[in-house]
Amino acid sequence: MDLREAVKGSKKFITAGAIIILGLVMLCFLKIQTDDELYYGMFEFENKPEEFISDEGVITVDETTGLKEGDIVCSTPVIHIQPGKYTLEIDHQQDYDSYVEVVDKGTVTERYLLPADELISSINFETDRDLYAFSVRFLYPGQGAFTVKHLITRSHGLFYNDTVFIYICVILCLIIFGIWAYKTGFFKKSDRERLHVFAVVALGVFINYPLYWMFIKAAGDMQYHLARIENTRNELLAGQFPVHLYFLQNYGRGYLATLYPSFFIYIPAFIRLLGVSTAKAFSFFIILINTATMYTSYITAKKLTGRRDAGVIFMALYTMLPYRVELLWYRNALGELLAMIFLPLLFLSFIASMVQIFCNLAAFYMRLNKILFCKLPPKCGSGGSISSCPQWRHLS
Repeated sequence: MDLREAVKGSKKFITAGAIIILGLVMLCFLKIQTDDELYYGMFEFENKPEEFISDEGVITVDETTGLKEGDIVCSTPVIHIQPGKYTLEIDHQQDYDSYVEVVDKGTVTERYLLPADELISSINFETDRDLYAFSVRFLYPGQGAFTVKHLITRSHGLFYNDTVFIYICVILCLIIFGIWAYKTGFFKKSDRERLHVFAVVALGVFINYPLYWMFIKAAGDMQYHLARIENTRNELLAGQFPVHLYFLQNYGRGYLATLYPSFFIYIPAFIRLLGVSTAKAFSFFIILINTATMYTSYITAKKLTGRRDAGVIFMALYTMLPYRVELLWYRNALGELLAMIFLPLLFLSFIASMVQIFCNLAAFYMRLNKILFCKLPPKCGSGGSISSCPQWRHLS
């Protein structure tokens, strides 16, 4: 009977949830169709002087630009690709044959002919190893006009499993929330209690908003931590556990992993093993850090005050602390961010210890008073524990 009443009283919520899940599934399916290609147009190409851009919005060069045969016209941004088969689809126009080069860490791995009699060329290549600094660059033939319109890099599979992973996590979160809502009677609670939950969700969405972009900004220590994640993943694949040495870091010279605490770095490294890109594994790790910080700050304030609204307010203030936001989005200091998860718990433990000492002293005073005067003080309990003090009983 309770189940029927709960379902009947929350039809709107169930309908809205079903629509959201259906929309996410459809969006996931559509997004996966584009996860096998990367598009590069005029704005994405690098190393291109402004005078190379024509009025038609494409890159065009000729003898007047001062380029010689074999000079670089433009190149794609550096990315990381995994072992597999790939196809380069190039929309171009030129008077003479030229070449394109596949480059990894500045070293040319392959060179392919770009025929002048083709307007759209398809070049297939395969790699049996990770290319951590992959890019494609176009070379000038030495004479005549040369135009590059766009380049599409297609994988014969998915580049990464980012979309699948993200939407699986979202759907799991919705399912967990639904189970929690049913178990706790969320839809029967007061508007004030539901407002607390929505405030927590809104804060979680807001604090993580930069992670919803397609790209993440490399700032502060991010590149160092991305390298740690990737190298931890590589060493785990090589059979090294626990990881003590990164053999491929520092341009192959190696790096001692134990110079920086690496316990928590296994979390994004294991996510990386699932086929998720390094950037998204890092982003998901940041989401976990923010979630843990919100939880510990909320629990601390609620334990100290016994009020949920106080917990929500302190959680918002602590999570959005300017210093923490700077660590999060400008310095990418994982060590400090991880430490700030435990600071509220440390403070709570300190207060609990002080209360325990106070209660022990009160218990000692009561025993001493009973022995000396054969009577108990009217406002103090007994037992020498936190639970024996009514003012602090919610800390136990």
